[in-house]
Amino acid sequence: MISLDRFAAVVFPLKSKRISSKVRVISILCAWIIAIAVHAPYFYTFRLFPEGNDYNCDYDWGPAFDHDETSKRYVTATFLAIIAIPICILIIAYVAIAWTLKRSHDQRKEMSVSARSCEYQTNNQIFRLSVAIVTAFIFCMVPNLVYMFCTIFLWHWGDPPICAIPFVAQFLVHSWSAVNPCVCLIFTKNYRRGIKQILPHREDSLRMQGVGGSLRISR
Repeated sequence: MISLDRFAAVVFPLKSKRISSKVRVISILCAWIIAIAVHAPYFYTFRLFPEGNDYNCDYDWGPAFDHDETSKRYVTATFLAIIAIPICILIIAYVAIAWTLKRSHDQRKEMSVSARSCEYQTNNQIFRLSVAIVTAFIFCMVPNLVYMFCTIFLWHWGDPPICAIPFVAQFLVHSWSAVNPCVCLIFTKNYRRGIKQILPHREDSLRMQGVGGSLRISR
């Protein structure tokens, strides 16, 4: 959604201003609904099975489904919904952004050298941010899908040859939620400026401590 918002702002700057807050709220809700729908089968497939004197939570589609065939279809659908399609959208959106910025820069050759230099730096920053986001997304998400495909199609639900593979794959997936804002903070000044405005300034806190100390002394 953030990438599509950037795409609309750069490629269709006049039309993007017409997007109302209602449309944005609906878009955010759709993102949550899709995420819930994709992972909702977990409430059905993860079951408690007796194992000795204890119970073990395991992945099973139950007697109503063919476990192997249903798992293959579900993993394939998940791969398309949260990996393949988003990667294609990201690549298309950021390629269009880079092409639009380059064309805009070429059309403004009559601008002064300083203005063109400033615009070039801005466009270069946006391009580097685009490449970083796409690369980080692929790096964090693809290993887990490769692991799932290998588990089902290659290892036939057996143990992987290296025991650390499941942990690394799951860790990278969950780390995306932290990697994405970090990438934005590194490449975008507006994000850093917003963080500085939200966080209390050190000078203000020191000034308040000094006022509090003087009030205690006067008392």
